Amino acid sequence: MKPKAPKESVQVEKQKIDIKSRLGYYSEFVTAYELAVIIDKNGGKLTSRSKIQKLKTDMNTRKNELLKLVPVSKRDELKRQESAGKVIAQQMFEDLILNGREGNDYHTLEFDIELTGDSAKGTAKADIVLTVKRPSKKQIVDQIAASLKAYKSPNINLANSTFTSLLQKLSGDKEYENKALSKFESIIFSAMVDEYMKLKKVKDRKLAEETVGSGAEFIKTQGSTMFNKLKEAGRKASKDSHKSVAKLIIKEFNDIYKADKKQVNKNLLSLIGMDGEDDFYAAVGTTGKQKVLSSRQSNEMKSFLESVKENKMNIVMEPSKSGNAIDVSVLLEKQEIAKSSISFTDTGIGSGGMTKSKGAGKTNFWFNVKKFL
Repeated sequence: MKPKAPKESVQVEKQKIDIKSRLGYYSEFVTAYELAVIIDKNGGKLTSRSKIQKLKTDMNTRKNELLKLVPVSKRDELKRQESAGKVIAQQMFEDLILNGREGNDYHTLEFDIELTGDSAKGTAKADIVLTVKRPSKKQIVDQIAASLKAYKSPNINLANSTFTSLLQKLSGDKEYENKALSKFESIIFSAMVDEYMKLKKVKDRKLAEETVGSGAEFIKTQGSTMFNKLKEAGRKASKDSHKSVAKLIIKEFNDIYKADKKQVNKNLLSLIGMDGEDDFYAAVGTTGKQKVLSSRQSNEMKSFLESVKENKMNIVMEPSKSGNAIDVSVLLEKQEIAKSSISFTDTGIGSGGMTKSKGAGKTNFWFNVKKFL
């Protein structure tokens, strides 16, 4: 009997992405269910699609699907999403603006919880819409269209991507290219090939590229000692390039920003997940220790979002003190309202061999929302 062929890396990657998106989707169902429980405890009337038992059944269906997909070693992530749903539900309920100073008589109100993932299929930004009506007067008292996120820490990695891809995301131009940046992206693999040609006295570069990029086959035929020497050369080349990469990205960004500042600001918001007119909620922290970032409560976040709408937000990039990274300041006119950073990594150089797609120079674009909490 032939052994089963291993899954292609693309299929594995798709599965990872699918699990991640399903975990986030599950958290939305937890939020909806917990909202219904809170509303019911306070005497509010729930619409037919918002009944506790229905939402509980829907939530458990998603959980059972995930339990079949998520390995036991990763179940902590399931608990973190559940915890996020609970704290966000509580905050959403507390954020409702109902009768103001007169106090809230929940018995006279009707509450509708809509999970837009089922109805909008990607056309709406909000994940959950909570609508409160006063049936006697046929009026909407308040509505929260909430975009939901769950972050492990306030320092969020907005983009783990190649240098070119980062600028594509910030500019919104999928066709954006830069030959110098592309060269820096491949500098690790190129340096490893150079080192191999020098050590083995190989003159045919194409042959050297095929050999170095043969993955586990390289270690099998050339040995791990040789591979470690190549890794050292690749990482050194990557590290030596960081100052130049930082300067080039800053120059390229400034050109893009000058051409269309308003669009770049919007694209930054999109990376954070704060784009659109929706209310924004993020549970930040580990299971049971999460703080909720609410756009209805955080004055700092309100100023941040308003500055984008009014085109008063300015993004300034400068080399870090060492020059090996980029400091990013987000300003409301001249006052700093947020800080972030772009660092560089040699992602892909492991111990199992090298392929041409591995070892690319990449960025980590960190954005800290601590000031908003």
